[in-house]
Amino acid sequence: EARNGMEAFASAAIALQIINMASLFQSQVDRSFRTPIFKAIESQSNHELVTVIKQYVMYSTIPIIFGCFFLYYTSGFVGEVLFPTGYSGLVSSLEILSLIPFSVNMIRLGDALYTGTHKNKINMIITLIAVSMLVFFTLILRDEPIESYLIVLVVVHFFHGLVSVLLGFKHLTFLTSKIVK
Repeated sequence: EARNGMEAFASAAIALQIINMASLFQSQVDRSFRTPIFKAIESQSNHELVTVIKQYVMYSTIPIIFGCFFLYYTSGFVGEVLFPTGYSGLVSSLEILSLIPFSVNMIRLGDALYTGTHKNKINMIITLIAVSMLVFFTLILRDEPIESYLIVLVVVHFFHGLVSVLLGFKHLTFLTSKIVK
């Protein structure tokens, strides 16, 4: 706050609240999908896993994508209603952060895949790399506007989710072994 002012502090607080809201929603999604994902992985059933992943995408990922668009396109209205005059930068922060719920959704799918394959150490390494990148970029962007940091936060968060899902599927060796046969 002392370095960039109250607006920067409020932007960071909003970022954390968006991540928190997305995580709360995602916790409910996890209750419904983690067990079926685990069972499909344990039984090494391509059909079962594809069915569960399709349902996951249909009932959680697609609604979250629509929510991200909604958050992005209504951020101006939300800014006018919720933020006092003089905090117009918070609207741009909200626009930048609108992708965070989608990233949380991907990260949690990756978590489920790693847990199901008992590869939690790989997941922890991916998370450690993402956190290290955030710390590194925070130090580099020390005197930059808060929007620069928020963009880096969103990009690192997005790539954390993308790498988690892609490598998570890569560790499902039964998917490729049955295709090769």
